[in-house]
Amino acid sequence: MDWDDLRVFDAVAERGGLAAGARAVGLAENTVRRRLQALSAMCGLPLFRRTHGGLALTPVGERLAAVARSMATKATIRTTGASDKEPVSGIVRILMGSRVHPGWIIPVLTRLRREHRGVSIDLVTETPMARRAIASDDIIVSTDPTLPSLLGGSVAARMPVGLFAHRDYISRAGAPSRAEDLRRFSLISSIDGLVVLDGQGPMGLAIAPAEVDFLSANAATRDAALRAGAGIGRGLVAVMTPEPDLVRVLPALTEMVEVWTATTADDAASGIVRTVLAAIDRHLADLDVADRPLNPAGEG
Repeated sequence: MDWDDLRVFDAVAERGGLAAGARAVGLAENTVRRRLQALSAMCGLPLFRRTHGGLALTPVGERLAAVARSMATKATIRTTGASDKEPVSGIVRILMGSRVHPGWIIPVLTRLRREHRGVSIDLVTETPMARRAIASDDIIVSTDPTLPSLLGGSVAARMPVGLFAHRDYISRAGAPSRAEDLRRFSLISSIDGLVVLDGQGPMGLAIAPAEVDFLSANAATRDAALRAGAGIGRGLVAVMTPEPDLVRVLPALTEMVEVWTATTADDAASGIVRTVLAAIDRHLADLDVADRPLNPAGEG
């Protein structure tokens, strides 16, 4: 991501027109137009709409504008910063994407708090309101690469997700022998429905919300339902496999999920944010293991 593109975008957004924005940054209007087109292509949606008064930001443009203004005097901070042994203190706000389970990062935050008693964590799950306040977040952890990539973030881990069920549920209902059998079982999923994947891509089995028995947009709630024996649901292999009461269902079905991390923190907060971000990145990398011992249904 070219930070000059963000600077150009911010100039146009503030002035409401290509010509005025181009003059502000000292570039030709055609050059500004090309840079905005590149940004729009990266976001996948238009950043501006034409009005009688000039150019107005779209909802996506408003989100990017908040980021651009926040980053105007800020630098991307990665893992090359403060030592874990250096005492740090303060509040770190972490925004988790809607598909990021709190259990993925809470263990490392708990360990970090033992080492740095002065650190307070403000953990926020992504919602439309949280998206509007994105510029106030120090660290972003998300499976959606759009915003982290704009902030200069990177993939912290590629983690396998599979299907799991509680042993009690398997004892009552049995286990599916193929993907097509899943419709006969109680399923736990988000409102978007369940798409079963194999290692190469979609298998063509899309299960609609009407076919799902337990619907929730919250990942922690879905995991709680799975652990309570409500049915079969998706889970992170590295997290679910060690739990003795959970069994892997159809272990050949695996979806690899990329988890991105990024930061908008400025240099004044770099020590504390750098320490927390480095710890999260290392923890996610430890979960980035596809070949953990499995506990498939019918074994053990």
